[in-house]
Amino acid sequence: MTLIVVAIGEITQSPRYYEYVSRLAPLGQQGTYMVLPFFRLALARWSEENLEECSSTHFGEVTHQPDRIWWSVTGVGVATAASLWIYDKTFKPRRHYRQSEGASTVQSTVEPNIEL
Repeated sequence: MTLIVVAIGEITQSPRYYEYVSRLAPLGQQGTYMVLPFFRLALARWSEENLEECSSTHFGEVTHQPDRIWWSVTGVGVATAASLWIYDKTFKPRRHYRQSEGASTVQSTVEPNIEL
């Protein structure tokens, strides 16, 4: 069942994501910009492999307590949630109104919400 849900998510999300990235690119440079979606996957794979190797070596071979590996997994989850919360509180979308051909259009940008 999980495989079906993941497959449907990939079918519906991936083409839109690649379309969005290709529209960001200047004409003639779409191929260069298409590397961006794969960069995040490569970074995630690299960090996951390093965390897994360090955790399994430490908890499995050094301390001989493999059940404690879940503390490192939980720590990554909590750190991710905290980072996203800080990002959400720091960067808020601000709406800029611009007159365009007689009609006002809303342009949303993300800027730091830090007052100096």
